[in-house]
Amino acid sequence: IKCGSDQIPGSIYRGYEAIAYAAKLGADVISCSWGGGAPSAAEADVIAQATAMGSLVVAASGNDALDNDNFGH
Repeated sequence: IKCGSDQIPGSIYRGYEAIAYAAKLGADVISCSWGGGAPSAAEADVIAQATAMGSLVVAASGNDALDNDNFGH
């Protein structure tokens, strides 16, 4: 499910809705290879819902050569 914007390169459009939609469709793995700031409650909720539905949600390790965990389930 594509949630990157064609109009604004590097931006994500409705990423959380895309995670929920993929889980609803029965996705085994949902890859979220986008960056961002600190995790939010909405992010935690949608990932918890997706994993409860049987999807494994994975994310990029980062592109800034830093060793920092932002979110884990």
